[in-house]
Amino acid sequence: MPVKATGKDYKDFANSLAETDFIPTEILVVNGAEWSTEQEEDFDRNQIPDDAKVTIVEGTIFCSKTDESRDLLKEYRSWSKAQSTARIIVECDKTIKEAVEKAIKEAGGKVL
Repeated sequence: MPVKATGKDYKDFANSLAETDFIPTEILVVNGAEWSTEQEEDFDRNQIPDDAKVTIVEGTIFCSKTDESRDLLKEYRSWSKAQSTARIIVECDKTIKEAVEKAIKEAGGKVL
């Protein structure tokens, strides 16, 4: 089952992998456009905007040290659960934007 993330979270996850780990295959939907390593090998995931809506459809993490592969979605879910903060993308009518931002701040959140 696909996993949703912000661009910032996905990049932080990918950049947190061990030096011996890499992602040889991945299929993402970034702001509605599908991208896969099969289509574009030189895609730089660090170019994904921090506020992008990312859906991780599938993928594999490969460890060159152990020759083992792991499921990208499972690893992302584990990484995400271990984080002390969560980033969310909020959509609302422009007329209530200030009220939504105020409510987030009053609840101890941070508007980026």
